[in-house]
Amino acid sequence: MRPLPRLLLAASLVASAAALAAPAAAEPSAWLFAGGGAGQVRDVAVDRAFGRMDLQLGVGTPAAFPVVLGALVGTSTFFSGGTDLTLLGRVASGGFARGSWGVALDGGVYSRSWSSGTSGWDGALVLGGPFGVQLQADARLGEGDARSLGLVVGFDLLRLTVFRTSGLGQWPNPSPAVLPDGSAPAR
Repeated sequence: MRPLPRLLLAASLVASAAALAAPAAAEPSAWLFAGGGAGQVRDVAVDRAFGRMDLQLGVGTPAAFPVVLGALVGTSTFFSGGTDLTLLGRVASGGFARGSWGVALDGGVYSRSWSSGTSGWDGALVLGGPFGVQLQADARLGEGDARSLGLVVGFDLLRLTVFRTSGLGQWPNPSPAVLPDGSAPAR
């Protein structure tokens, strides 16, 4: 067989397979959190409490799974101090990812360009409730005995809207990404 007919045969097989493939029904989970609270920062340049605002954005495996894995990027702004940048991995319960009761563990790294300019490890325990409510306790350990602790409460806007499976009797979700039983909605 000459090269051109082989190429045409291969292209037609690939096109046929693509045309017959069923559409994927899995939707990734996602997080968009905004909250505020308090933080204690201790390093060589500062040792004090700050008001704090956290913002996080992340994506993970489908919320239909009983355990959801994902990744987050975020900022923690310490008022009158500065901002820490974070890169975290997340392990969350399916209930957490679906906007109901659940828990998540975050772990990763942070970078602080203010104060003594440290970087290091970041870990958090996150409790999730209905309607995207979230309570987060975190700790950071950095270079040169740099430490910080924080407690933040806020809302995950995606768990409040498209990933919400709680309170549907009082407030229907017109376009859910996942159903209360964890299955994907018919599209």
